[in-house]
Amino acid sequence: METLRDDYTSFAELLSKHKEGVDFDRTLRVRDGAKIVILAPHGGRLENHTDTIAEDIAGADFSLYCFRSRLGRGQANLHITSHNFDDPDCVSLVGKHPWAVALHGCSESGERVFIGGRDQRLIDEVAQSLLKVGIRVDVNGHSYPGKHPNNICNRTASNAGVQIEMTLPFRRGEAIPLFVSTVREILMARQTAT
Repeated sequence: METLRDDYTSFAELLSKHKEGVDFDRTLRVRDGAKIVILAPHGGRLENHTDTIAEDIAGADFSLYCFRSRLGRGQANLHITSHNFDDPDCVSLVGKHPWAVALHGCSESGERVFIGGRDQRLIDEVAQSLLKVGIRVDVNGHSYPGKHPNNICNRTASNAGVQIEMTLPFRRGEAIPLFVSTVREILMARQTAT
């Protein structure tokens, strides 16, 4: 993750010192019939652009949760590590869906993404599709495995999900529209096949 340390180990602890609408905002959208929820638990000024990318992937087809910090790095660190991220509204939303895809930012170099999580089939489908369109993807041997059962992406009805970590150059780069359309295509196929 881009943020090296967490000041808070739970959402309740964060709420004891910060106020929604002042220090942070949340977006929760439930789409009728959606089997997939898209997450950006570190959006806003924490992991820049992850929330807007999540919104683009969710579109009108998938449910969405975004946490957006309004505070800059010199003000307060509202980052909560994914396996501690326990906003009750987010946990409830994720638990109502068979699958989740969480988008994150990382500080690695170059334009690339790292994919982890516990849904190996979906990891493989997303990785293969991204590689086919020329996006650099790492699925093994990186620092973002996303395997912890309490990781917010894995708190689904199937106890599995996907975590996608994107470097800042990638998030700012020209490949984002292709990334969004490729991920959406894979997720639409999964949602309509079941």
